[in-house]
Amino acid sequence: MLIARVVGSVVSTVKHPSLRNYKLLIVQPLHAEGQEDPRDFVALDVAHAGVGDVVLVNQEGGGAREVLNDPDAPVISLIVGVIDSVELKSISHAKAPRAQRE
Repeated sequence: MLIARVVGSVVSTVKHPSLRNYKLLIVQPLHAEGQEDPRDFVALDVAHAGVGDVVLVNQEGGGAREVLNDPDAPVISLIVGVIDSVELKSISHAKAPRAQRE
């Protein structure tokens, strides 16, 4: 899974029957430091996201088809959640002494 920002939408009047009741949105992955990644891609939306939302994207076809309950759905990327906030703590490569960790 990855965190991305919705940057646009796709209008499709003809699409696979499995996709008929869902929006197709263009998402752009975000890095931990908040910088955008230029690799935009299309994801099927099951979380009712909109342009500007930060979302959680499942990028594994089997998992996406499981959520859709359709083993034949032609889906790889699926928006499964709208993110309200993200908290990142700095990560140190050196471990603190045991007494400080407890």
